[in-house]
Amino acid sequence: MVQLGSSLTGKRLLQWQQTCEPQEYWIIDNLTGRLDPAHHRGRRLVSSVDRWLEQHPAEKRTAWSTEIPCLSAQAWDAVAATREMFGEAQLAHRIRDYLPEQGQLFVGNSLVVRLIDSLGQLPAGYPVYSNRGASGIDGLISTAAGVQRASARPTLAIVGDLSALYDLNALSLLRQTSAPLVLIIVNNNGGQIFSLLPTPPDARERFYCMPQNIQFEHAAAMFGLRYHCPQSWEALETALDGAWRMPVATIIELVVNDTDGTHTLQQLLAQVSQL
Repeated sequence: MVQLGSSLTGKRLLQWQQTCEPQEYWIIDNLTGRLDPAHHRGRRLVSSVDRWLEQHPAEKRTAWSTEIPCLSAQAWDAVAATREMFGEAQLAHRIRDYLPEQGQLFVGNSLVVRLIDSLGQLPAGYPVYSNRGASGIDGLISTAAGVQRASARPTLAIVGDLSALYDLNALSLLRQTSAPLVLIIVNNNGGQIFSLLPTPPDARERFYCMPQNIQFEHAAAMFGLRYHCPQSWEALETALDGAWRMPVATIIELVVNDTDGTHTLQQLLAQVSQL
């Protein structure tokens, strides 16, 4: 097995990497640090990836796995079947349709980034930014504002309601944009990512999800930002169409059912595991 570049990302990919037992394991990267959390025995080749590929050009081989594309297509069809429902899982599936031309995407943490990773399909090469943040979610709006200022490109940013609360004062930064910026706040009333983690069900809502039962209309008004709270895909698309026409920031709050996103992801994983 050959790994090009630094540490892998993605929970399921790391789980697969940990269990695999290749005869040879090579890691090619220009950094010298340890990059394999599973601690396989292997060869560490310090080189830039492009330089190594120049010295080792690819050769045509018989496809090593024909099942993965089939499983991927079946999973995509399963997601597409629920596309018309109004929820955060469906937003993740539709995200490609809402990206600004010549723009960029900033994705917050917790549930939303996992849904986009599992259910979305972005254009090849489209710029995507994120920030791990303090405690996982702090400073995300600030980072999105900085990304937009540095690039001067139209920006779609998506965060959860708790992430928005953690960095609420950063809405003041959105008053100074050089290109259209849309901040979608997916309000599922708490940290619903903890519904996917092994947290005790009887204490999950009080100590993990921590629903705040708020909306963000007044916060947008306080900072003089445009605000929409669509209740359908048509209303969302109308709001986005207007937002991309003006070099200002717009807040779009999607109030969704609190558990639909996690249930959709869990059901999809269960279906795929049975294929």
